[in-house]
Amino acid sequence: ETDKYKRKKKAVWIFFPNGERQTFKSVNEVRNVLGISDHTINEYIDTDIPIKQRKFKGCYIYSLEEE
Repeated sequence: ETDKYKRKKKAVWIFFPNGERQTFKSVNEVRNVLGISDHTINEYIDTDIPIKQRKFKGCYIYSLEEE
């Protein structure tokens, strides 16, 4: 499996500017539920840099490590 494919199956946290945190089962679920593009997710996931545009401006995206 490629790293990109593994990442799509990994659980994801989204931190919103208002302090809310939401957990998703996978990158695919984030894309389908919130409508964030794969490009945006891949650009910002695990970078400690907030999304800079549109309605998700200020959100942080992190992958959850499996225990």
